[in-house]
Amino acid sequence: GPLAEPAQNGWYALKDFSVTRYGEKYIVYGTVANGAWNGFFSTFGSFDEWKTAEQHYHGGHVAPTIFYFTPKDVWVLAYQWGFQYKTTKTPDVWNSWSSGSSLMNYNPDPTEGRGTGPIDQTIICDDTDCYLFFNDDAGGVYRASMPIENFPGQFEGAQRIMDQPTSIIFEGIQVYSIKGSDKYLMIIENNGRRAFRAWTADRLDGEWTPLPGA
Repeated sequence: GPLAEPAQNGWYALKDFSVTRYGEKYIVYGTVANGAWNGFFSTFGSFDEWKTAEQHYHGGHVAPTIFYFTPKDVWVLAYQWGFQYKTTKTPDVWNSWSSGSSLMNYNPDPTEGRGTGPIDQTIICDDTDCYLFFNDDAGGVYRASMPIENFPGQFEGAQRIMDQPTSIIFEGIQVYSIKGSDKYLMIIENNGRRAFRAWTADRLDGEWTPLPGA
């Protein structure tokens, strides 16, 4: 059966999970559909406990991304609408998060009004820079960067780096470093079969090549 199901009246779907390990616990931040899109989080010791774990509601925090930022010893939570971020030292305590700050400068809007505008942010860093990737629900992939010493902060000058039909590129972008290699993996949900396609690159600021057969 499912790992977890909506636990509160008026909730009818859970999605967009971002999962991390903190001490002896797993933490999951995600999106809840409740007539609108909002956020929730749960903590548990093992995944077989998720089904009965409490689901804490946090309004407005949609499509969250949670990660530990080692250079500054801080946890970061990025979310939409209108890309925002918060920081904390204790990610399992909702009230410990800072107030929201802008993650990206929208002036000008890098999507130029396409699709939904900026959607589904993800952040990844190499040794020198941090990168923000996102979609627009209209076939676009966008990228912005800043020196790692300036993060967390506001990204400037995002540019469209990929443009395909929505049957190939739609939303839900994620970018990973492939352990044991010098390559990066990008996966994006398409709006054809609602499946994922994949691309690889040698550099986060480089060209992305479709993964054969993906």
